[in-house]
Amino acid sequence: MTIATSTKSQLNWLHITFFAGLHIGILFALFPSNFSWKAIGVFLFLYWVTGGLGITLGFHRLITHRSFQTPKWLEYFLAFCGTLSCQGGPIDWVGMHRIHHLHSDQELDPHDSNKGFWWSHMAWMFYHSPAFADVPRFTKDIGDDPFYQFCKRI
Repeated sequence: MTIATSTKSQLNWLHITFFAGLHIGILFALFPSNFSWKAIGVFLFLYWVTGGLGITLGFHRLITHRSFQTPKWLEYFLAFCGTLSCQGGPIDWVGMHRIHHLHSDQELDPHDSNKGFWWSHMAWMFYHSPAFADVPRFTKDIGDDPFYQFCKRI
């Protein structure tokens, strides 16, 4: 007798709950009593700090691809800004992105664009990815760094 096993990934309820709560909370900003142009300015500035400096410049270009060099304090500052973006710590982010580049748009790519726009940009985070088991193998250069370990815990 053969026992069928499911290859379907399990839902990541922590991520689903976080994103749902975040987006429901954002709707409250649209109420006239809560709206302010000053708050929009703060949002845009923080979006630039976390997304532009933290993720794009820090996690992606500097730590993942080592496209340029900086003093260690600046590297850590950019990594901390990326950690504030709620996309996880630099170790997991960098590892998953390196796995993505190794298997780009193939079966083993955690956010394969062949599964559609929604999957590649957001839905892949709603499931427990087996690729996370390979992250330590792809982050040997930063995995033991005490600062990056700290960022992983916060």
